Amino acid sequence: MTTPHSSYVSRGLAWIPTLFFGCLVHLCSTCVSAEVARTVFTIAPESSIRLSGTATLRDWHCANTHVEGHIELSRTMKEVSAFFLQLKTNNVSHIDLAEMYSGTNAPARAVIEADIGNIDCGNRIMESDLGKALRVAEAPRISYRFSRLAGISILEPENEPAALVLHTEGDLSLAGVTRRILVDAHITEEHGGHLSLKAESRFHMSDFDVEPPTTLFGIIKAHDPVWVAFSLRLIPVATPRAVPGS
Repeated sequence: MTTPHSSYVSRGLAWIPTLFFGCLVHLCSTCVSAEVARTVFTIAPESSIRLSGTATLRDWHCANTHVEGHIELSRTMKEVSAFFLQLKTNNVSHIDLAEMYSGTNAPARAVIEADIGNIDCGNRIMESDLGKALRVAEAPRISYRFSRLAGISILEPENEPAALVLHTEGDLSLAGVTRRILVDAHITEEHGGHLSLKAESRFHMSDFDVEPPTTLFGIIKAHDPVWVAFSLRLIPVATPRAVPGS
């Protein structure tokens, strides 16, 4: 049984909601310095973006393991690791989320992209039909860009490490059309300071002006709803020197 605690964070870590998307100086006394340190994460090769849905005869699943992008944090790796250490040891306490979110709306620094042409459905006919439906010739890439943080919670799965959950909004671009979607990103720390990010969202092909693909002369037709899932391994590649006033 999982138990999300939407206010289960430490007062000493009041910067958590803006961990991935900027620092709001007035939220905690540790943020008063005029210098802002930054850490950049890149997406490891074993990451993937998956599209899946249902059809008249069977479900379909497609994956792209050639994912590109980056996430920029407004904190040092030392601070990030300190937070996840406290998360692992349950060394956090309840605080008022209204206090934490007061005035927050930090700009995004997260981009995830992949080529539709590299998608693998385990079936060449399905891959061809999906590519045509998604207008891959005119819009060869699928991308997601973070827009805003809508909330934060802590998820405690049974017999699994606790995860930081960021409830976000972002822009998904597909088939040449961009739409706002909601994404819950579950983040845990791995060895060596690497982070694991898993997220999923549901949308409709029709939202992107896409006609669900058919095959075998219309006998098999995909349904409109689609699930997009991100499974990312994030590797810290740089911690740029703090820049005064940035």
